[in-house]
Amino acid sequence: MREYLKIKVTSLGTEIRQIRDEEQKAKKVAEKLSEPAAKLTYYKKKLNRIKAGKNYDKAPPYTQMKYIQHLEKQIKVWERRSAAYIKNPKLNERRYDNPFWGLRGHRLELSQMVRSSNIAYGFLRGKKYSEIEKISYTTPNWKEIERLVNKYNKNVSNIRPFNVWKTEAEIHFGTVNKQKEAA
Repeated sequence: MREYLKIKVTSLGTEIRQIRDEEQKAKKVAEKLSEPAAKLTYYKKKLNRIKAGKNYDKAPPYTQMKYIQHLEKQIKVWERRSAAYIKNPKLNERRYDNPFWGLRGHRLELSQMVRSSNIAYGFLRGKKYSEIEKISYTTPNWKEIERLVNKYNKNVSNIRPFNVWKTEAEIHFGTVNKQKEAA
């Protein structure tokens, strides 16, 4: 039965990696859709900085005038594009229907499941908690770990009781956190 838990840990890990890839794709789409507004503010800030005399490069005044004209043209272009986004409801819908946050939430839930499964698998293999997780910033979900241990503990008879192991793990977790706080 331990093998099933091992397979669960690896398959959930693979699923998390796939979700992360989809998140990155969704993030790129969102960035592309919000590009006009971002570009517009970028060019406006740059132009204001130059007009205020906070130009950091020592370019001759003629080149600065050409650059100012270039920035003003870019501002007009990006104002038109951002106006198109405001007028066209389909573009706005695409921007806000991005699945990034849903994927991210699902990935975070799965990472908790993987952690619980990995700790339960380590317990069934007879490892100490300190060998499974050397450093951790959050407490594990002990109820989920105990549920998994009871579910997959069919043919394993040479392991310690879970409550004793859990107490040792909580002691280790507490001492590690105190060391982190002192540092």
